[in-house]
Amino acid sequence: MKKDYSKKFVPGTCVLSENNWLELQRIHKSITKSVMCLTLDCMFRNLLLSEASKIMPSAVVNTDASEVESVLTTSLIELLCDYLGNSIADVFECYGCAQQYGNQLGHECLTMDYETRVQLYADLAFFTIDFEQLIKDFFQRNIQMLNYINPIFVNKWDMFSIFDNVKKMYIASDLSRLH
Repeated sequence: MKKDYSKKFVPGTCVLSENNWLELQRIHKSITKSVMCLTLDCMFRNLLLSEASKIMPSAVVNTDASEVESVLTTSLIELLCDYLGNSIADVFECYGCAQQYGNQLGHECLTMDYETRVQLYADLAFFTIDFEQLIKDFFQRNIQMLNYINPIFVNKWDMFSIFDNVKKMYIASDLSRLH
């Protein structure tokens, strides 16, 4: 597992204390969360509604919407989990592979659990997701329920909560946790 040595190799001219570094890391995480929320809330919702209007110009809701909303939300979480897993694989750089280690224990790609991968790479992986393709796949997967996708339904989604559920689902899919 990689360790964070960033605080140990600080130039001598640095005037930040350890508390300042910790506060800077907290602010960095806060900014990342805010950017993720904005991306999900604005870009994703707009792309989704735009694509929905191309396929179904007027939404007609005539049955129990809560069941359909649950199915669509679960479908979105599952699809985002697949995309997150692929994106983490794309941005994950194994030091053992780069150094061409023969010993498998030197390869993070084999030894690092999914929870650690999420902690280290989920933010970066999130921003490499092709949201346009994700939305197309979402519509393809749920073509029979497209008439339920409307601004009222989509605006109910708490996208940050959905992304947290995606990360939990990805971590739960780690086969090494089952042993």
